[in-house]
Amino acid sequence: MSNQQEDLKLRNVYLAHLGRREGQRIWIVDGALVARDIYPEFIFGGNDMRYCFNPPGDVWIDNRIGVEELVTTLKHELVERRLMKDDGLTYDDAHNEALKLELTLRPNWEKRCVNEGMKLIQYAEKFLVKPLLAVPQEKLTRLYRQPYGRYRGATIWIVDGTIVRQHLDPDYGSVDSLYMNRFVPPNQFWVDSSVCSLEAYFSLFKRKALHRLRLTGLSIERCTEQALELEVAERKRQCSYAARHELLLDPVSYGARERGPMHQ
Repeated sequence: MSNQQEDLKLRNVYLAHLGRREGQRIWIVDGALVARDIYPEFIFGGNDMRYCFNPPGDVWIDNRIGVEELVTTLKHELVERRLMKDDGLTYDDAHNEALKLELTLRPNWEKRCVNEGMKLIQYAEKFLVKPLLAVPQEKLTRLYRQPYGRYRGATIWIVDGTIVRQHLDPDYGSVDSLYMNRFVPPNQFWVDSSVCSLEAYFSLFKRKALHRLRLTGLSIERCTEQALELEVAERKRQCSYAARHELLLDPVSYGARERGPMHQ
């Protein structure tokens, strides 16, 4: 693809489908490719009301962003799109309203994370969890970075991977494994804050598979092997699905929209 004015057929842009929100298909896309070949200022995400090259019905999430920014970026894009489409707001006005939402989310998450850190200290003291007791308490109060969802009764948390590697497990990366159950509280998944949005998806996919398989009574070693096989299959499935999706897309145009359709 070359950055010219004619329409272009999207190729190798889509990387992973995350599901649907508000009727929109949520996709992680190759942000570096978009910035290089389509729109140099593309960063974090996009939607079809803002970008001419963003196909209708798709919300884009930049694969370069860290997992901590995925939820806020997704909510931002959905709000921005809704305000431009339904209320005819300009991009600047819709963008600023979406930023206001982020400013309410972040401090609420911060309070929840501090509270969870205090619970972790209590958990360590109650059950004499030696690895946690050896960590300075002020580090534990800063360990949790963001709530990320739930899965089969487990709470998923984004945690400070640097603190985990420094004080608990120098080999830690991506999402916690079953071998970390000596200090990860029951019914919690820990996602490394340093992981990018795309790898967080696949790592969490594998961790969920581990959780399901462990309930079958298989050994940890066998569960780990099967979960890895499932992750590889999911990576291949997403690659094929993205390629099929791009084949069905109509050519798109370069450029960005400044106003919602009510005022175009």
